[in-house]
Amino acid sequence: MVERSLKERNCSVARTLEIVGDAWTFLVLREPFFRINRFNDLQNSLEISRNTMTTRCKHLVASGLLERRKYQDDPELFEYRLTERGLDFYSCILTLMGWGDKWLSGESGPPLILFHKNCGNRLIPIVVCSECGRKTHSADVYYEDGPGAGYSERPEIRRRRSSSPEIYERGRDCSVARTLTILGDRWSFLVLREAFFGVKRFDAVQRNLGIARNVLTDRLQNLVAKGIFERRAYRLRPQRFEYRLTEKGRDLYPSIITLMRWGDRWLAGDAGVPLNLYHRLCGKQFVPSVICAQCSEEVNPRHVTYPI
Repeated sequence: MVERSLKERNCSVARTLEIVGDAWTFLVLREPFFRINRFNDLQNSLEISRNTMTTRCKHLVASGLLERRKYQDDPELFEYRLTERGLDFYSCILTLMGWGDKWLSGESGPPLILFHKNCGNRLIPIVVCSECGRKTHSADVYYEDGPGAGYSERPEIRRRRSSSPEIYERGRDCSVARTLTILGDRWSFLVLREAFFGVKRFDAVQRNLGIARNVLTDRLQNLVAKGIFERRAYRLRPQRFEYRLTEKGRDLYPSIITLMRWGDRWLAGDAGVPLNLYHRLCGKQFVPSVICAQCSEEVNPRHVTYPI
């Protein structure tokens, strides 16, 4: 039996997911990028309960991604505006959307087309190395311990994967929601993170995450069923399996790396970043940048438009 550790290694992906580690939080945060700011409009756009909406808004305000502003005195009414920290999360939203556009659209194509005002073309976001400008693949990046490396107390995680993830698509038709039907909880993202660290075997993932065996089994079964992992036997007697990323799974690297970048910037604190990343192709320290594939400019949410 694998003993569950009370500590976990410092990682900016995990820290980011402590804030946005469930699908509804992602989706509430997505809406202000579509100029939806008022409580009732947010609730109607997402088609979620008032209680769920209230809880997520309070959490995002407390975490510094949204700011609650009064826009009417009598009666008092408030709206939710993105802070600088919230605006910087746009790269994470875009990479989730880009993956869903590519892998989950089917013959009908992406449900929502974005346009880049700077060049006037359809926005196709890609993640590149900010030093050399080349598109990034997981095999091109390696890491070393940073100044903030080490271990911290493991947070208590109460969120569960929804038994009906299609509820996330009830509102706005968008590839972010489609992606979150697969990855809509903190554990699924962290299992995926372990794969990009090269961890393939069940017991090693369980040990690193301190995750209950039944929860890990559920997440791995779901990720295999959705084509993110393939299950391969590495021993016949007794039979043992490992979980390897498919092409579809490897293509989620931009989503993981932008979550890490956001956490490095906003959550590392005085200790510094837990990991330093390096780009094999240019030999420089790797900082991901989300750019427009058409004009190669870094994407600013203020310069993105969409059909209404």
